[in-house]
Amino acid sequence: MNSVWEILAEARARHGGREAVVQGDERWSYETLTLRAGALARRLQSLGVGPGDRVALLWENSPAYVQIYFAVMRLGAVLVALNPVNEEHYVDQVLADCTPSVLVAQAKFLRRFAAALDPAHLPGGIVLDEPLDTPLPGKTLLLDSSQSEPPDLPAPAPDDLAMILYTSGTTGAPKGVCLSQRNLLANTASIVEYLALDETERVLVLLPFYYSYGHSLLTTHVAVGGCLVIDNRFGFPNAVLETARREAVTGLPGVASTFNILMQRSRLAELGIPSLRYFTTAGGALPPAGLARLRAMLPGATPVVMYGQTEGTARLS
Repeated sequence: MNSVWEILAEARARHGGREAVVQGDERWSYETLTLRAGALARRLQSLGVGPGDRVALLWENSPAYVQIYFAVMRLGAVLVALNPVNEEHYVDQVLADCTPSVLVAQAKFLRRFAAALDPAHLPGGIVLDEPLDTPLPGKTLLLDSSQSEPPDLPAPAPDDLAMILYTSGTTGAPKGVCLSQRNLLANTASIVEYLALDETERVLVLLPFYYSYGHSLLTTHVAVGGCLVIDNRFGFPNAVLETARREAVTGLPGVASTFNILMQRSRLAELGIPSLRYFTTAGGALPPAGLARLRAMLPGATPVVMYGQTEGTARLS
């Protein structure tokens, strides 16, 4: 396997009818995900996107995010994942730095950043989820639910650039971390091995995909034919707990604050998550007392404490 796209192609071949991504009432199989990604890849081609071109993505976690991700991978283009809740000048700085060919964005986020966006930094092609009141330069398309077979293209080389993840910019301008196809595949294989992931996995996705830790959930679970269970309502921790129980999730990745909120503001101690096989923590220390308390609330789950860097394609150990 030489490219990230092949992760999805293989999952479709082996697990086409299985659920790939779930969010609320929206449930996509691997077959549906592949065909939606294929249709979008063709539309991105119509905007001139080809191998090596940068495609900036300003989108929240959703089945559509996964579709867009693999559409870009199919073309051998480079995904630039943007943080939609960063400070107002962030998007303009990143667009000026990476000069994307296309921006794929939810209209609500473009509106949020509009006041600080220099129109000269917007690319010639833009894909939106809904129309904007203000006209944009260049050609604009709307993301739709069309499906088609992916375009038949040569696979990227293992050392070709696949993704740029930007640092937060808290101590200066955001800096782009360039990750190759080989980087992403090697990291995916390592995580799959040490967590012993297989097609029965259902991971609760609370971490954003634009974050290296969150992104690794996407590639690893598609690689094994598992299911991404997305819930963006972490402001309502009992709702998230309900999702975890209803969807019988097997994996729960988070940072220290994720688990502290679940322990303090949800019914986790009372209800638990009976299906849970493991939980992973990274991105900051979870104190020993907190870890002990969490283990008591999730007695059937194995804790995995990890370390990583964006520059190391997320997880190093």
